[in-house]
Amino acid sequence: MITRNPPSRDRETAVLPLLTQQNRCLVGVRTLPSGDHCVLVFNPSDRPVLERLRLAELGIQGKHHAFAREVAQCTEVGQVCELVVELRPHASKLFHLSANLTPAPLMSASPITACRQAGNKLPRDRYDDR
Repeated sequence: MITRNPPSRDRETAVLPLLTQQNRCLVGVRTLPSGDHCVLVFNPSDRPVLERLRLAELGIQGKHHAFAREVAQCTEVGQVCELVVELRPHASKLFHLSANLTPAPLMSASPITACRQAGNKLPRDRYDDR
């Protein structure tokens, strides 16, 4: 059985500091209630890119401890004042920046994947996460 949380009425906002700069990755920055930051970097081009993002140009002051995030995985990058991101075409990468060296809790597998791993069947016409 899949349970769903109702949508929050709180506003979820992110800033797009590099939106007007051509030939750059798209970057979204969200400040969390703890003061930590999440940075999502997306390569919209058809070519691989290597992007150097100074935290100051993203509106983040000082050095932060960076963690590269994936579902159920967190890789420590170290203390940084810039992010160096290499992306395949149309790929993205999520970073968690912490001032106190603590990564956010790991994300779990999607509810659909977790349900299938538990042996439950889902109707294909409603859920498809191939």
